[in-house]
Amino acid sequence: MIDIIPSARVDYYQGIHLVLWIIVIILFFIGSILFLIGALKAELKSTKMGYLSHCVYCSFYGIARIFFMIAFFNSENYDFIMFIGYVFATLSIIFWVFFLEKYIVEFTKKIFSIITVVILALSVFSMLSLLNRYDAVFLINILTPFSVGLIFFVYLYITIKAKATVRKKVFLLFIGVFLIYLGHFMDTEFFLNAFKTIPIEISPILMLIELSIFVLQFYNFPYFYIKRETI
Repeated sequence: MIDIIPSARVDYYQGIHLVLWIIVIILFFIGSILFLIGALKAELKSTKMGYLSHCVYCSFYGIARIFFMIAFFNSENYDFIMFIGYVFATLSIIFWVFFLEKYIVEFTKKIFSIITVVILALSVFSMLSLLNRYDAVFLINILTPFSVGLIFFVYLYITIKAKATVRKKVFLLFIGVFLIYLGHFMDTEFFLNAFKTIPIEISPILMLIELSIFVLQFYNFPYFYIKRETI
């Protein structure tokens, strides 16, 4: 088995914890609808691609969370279902990373997009039992910080370079992105088993707050405007 199912946490996906994660998933899908509307209304190609990349992120990561939840209640097929979730989770950031490298940080030459595609391939190969699952998880854990790190770097870079008139809004976007991944990390097997005294409700609550900030800020502040008002 890839990871230890957090069975020691008898309250995992129970009661308020389960309700909170269902709300988070619903909010992800609401966010995807908002970004899709933004893409349909956008005139500039860069703006349209920005909205679409976040539409894909919200919808695919929402699906990934559903599979993570199903896996917890299906111990016999836990590994397989979890890897389906990994596939959707990776797909959720592929278009986001590609968009950032194409329109915001062209100097990276699509290196991080390639790394993210490799992560996706590892997930698919392991799901199909073409690659040892322990090796796949080990490699995924090594490579994933590069893709996520690019997203953090871009938002921090834009925050530093932004003009004073827009810096606050860009900083809120950065905080939203940071907290989304913090919430995700706090729900990983490593964190749950290492910090059993921390209430598990913190993760979905954080993600609810941060996702709300992120969706609302981005929906009112598209990427083409960020790029135009920076540097």
